Amino acid sequence: RRRHTRCLSDWSSDVCSSDLIGEGIEVLRPEPTTVTLLLPPFPIDTAACYRAFDAMWAEGWRPHGRNHLEEPAVRVNPDLGAVLAAARAEFGDVTLAGSGSTLFIEGHHGLGSTWLTDVGELQVCETVTA
Repeated sequence: RRRHTRCLSDWSSDVCSSDLIGEGIEVLRPEPTTVTLLLPPFPIDTAACYRAFDAMWAEGWRPHGRNHLEEPAVRVNPDLGAVLAAARAEFGDVTLAGSGSTLFIEGHHGLGSTWLTDVGELQVCETVTA
């Protein structure tokens, strides 16, 4: 098979995706999942979160959990920490996306279009992922 790229070190191009479909290969289809998305009422400075991540890493901190930017994002914006604490107290398991632009909660919670916290009103979107 020919390489699909000009980079000789790109070994990922040695296998074409069409090579992977054949007898005995099962295509997995994810189950639809219902989720509630909470959008914080303040801007998120992603570049500042990455700078905080780099500074914390240099101090010896290492990320844990599902999102490596959660702790740096809370350091940059303490209001995000308050929102996370309130959401986790109310709903249990809450996942922060990226640097904090969205909080994900599994299931629908009938919150309407907004949810009020001590730091402001969060926009709510209940959806189904596929």
